[in-house]
Amino acid sequence: MKIILRILGLVLGLAVGAAAGGYFTYARYAGQFSLVRAFASIATSSASAVDEFNQKSDNAKKDLIATLSLYEGAGETRNIESGVRKALRMNCALIEARLSALEDKAGNTARAQAYMLKAQSDLKSVGWTDPSEEIVLQAIKK
Repeated sequence: MKIILRILGLVLGLAVGAAAGGYFTYARYAGQFSLVRAFASIATSSASAVDEFNQKSDNAKKDLIATLSLYEGAGETRNIESGVRKALRMNCALIEARLSALEDKAGNTARAQAYMLKAQSDLKSVGWTDPSEEIVLQAIKK
C-alpha cells in the first residue's frame, strides 16, 4: 500500500509540475504572439527574396527592398534581445550587399557603393572583423 501511495504521489507530482510548467511557459510567450508572427513573416519574405536573388529574377530587387524594410522595422522593436537585434542587423547587411550586387550589375555604381558601405558598416557593428567588399560579396554568393 505504501509503494502504491508513493507511486501515486510521484505521478501526481509530475502531472502538477508539467501542468504548471506548461502554463507558465504559455503565459510568458502568449503575449509575444505578434512578435513571433512578425518574425515568421520576415523569415518567409527573406527566403523568397534570397531565392529570387539566387535565380537572378527580375523581382529580386523589389523583394529584397521589401524584406529589408521588414528587417529594419523588426530591429526597432523595443523588447528584442541584443543577440536577436544583432542577427537582424546582420541579415539587413547581407540584403544590402545583395542589393549592391544588383545595382552594380545594372550599372548604378553610386547606388551600389552606398548599399555596400551600409552593409559593411552594419557587419562591422555586429562583430565582423573583416567586412571588406570582397568578403561581403563572397558571403552572399550561392
